[in-house]
Amino acid sequence: MYILQSRNRLQCNLQQAIVSGTLHIATVDGGTMFFHDSIDFSSYAGNDTDTTKYLFVFYDSTGKSAQAYAGAVGGGATYTDIINGDTENGNFETGNPPTGWNTQQTPETFEQSSTQKHGGSYSAHIVDSTPSYGGFSKSFSLTANALYTTSFWYYLTSGSIYGGIDYATATYSTLNTWTQVTQYWTKAQVIALKYQNTSNASAAEFYIDDVVFQRVTDIPVTGLHLISSKNGSTRNMKSVESGFNPNTITRVNIYRAL
Repeated sequence: MYILQSRNRLQCNLQQAIVSGTLHIATVDGGTMFFHDSIDFSSYAGNDTDTTKYLFVFYDSTGKSAQAYAGAVGGGATYTDIINGDTENGNFETGNPPTGWNTQQTPETFEQSSTQKHGGSYSAHIVDSTPSYGGFSKSFSLTANALYTTSFWYYLTSGSIYGGIDYATATYSTLNTWTQVTQYWTKAQVIALKYQNTSNASAAEFYIDDVVFQRVTDIPVTGLHLISSKNGSTRNMKSVESGFNPNTITRVNIYRAL
């Protein structure tokens, strides 16, 4: 949950609403943009050439901020594949154990399996019966401050898992059915995709299939491009406070650009 605030600087009238969902932002030079899972920001749009009506200030969970002016609406969600299907063996159809993936900690079993599969003929299978946070992973060195998304399917027969982007530490525990997970992350460091037992005290067994990992190159029409100066045309941030974490935004202030 984050707080959305809108204020007219001249009148200093503050309007506040608490809203649910998650905001995703890219702060990379030349490609700044953001969108929200459930809020349409298109009414604040200017354009990417010479008109910016509003200044957005984003605050993370520690109060650090970044700001930029609202440019055009997104052109529609578009992506560049990093893992998808046969690309980087995201479907686990090649190799036993799956080619290009590495064990994480010390699971008893890491194998290509046909026992459970979401698509194709195989999935990746982990047994961590002597609990060790066991699982498997793949690492990438990518463009700093760009926005990435990943999705995967998991089938859990026991225990619980962490899955997806290394720094997104949600726990998944739905048993005995294929369940899809989607995550977004603004990359500020090397990213690892990891799928592992959440515990070194309780055993886990699970299957992973149909991993997709992509860079977000444009956003839905409900989001906005971001511009570095009033009525400008450069898609950079206006400013980013040292230590700002784009993955933990909890508040947005919106100012009329007078």
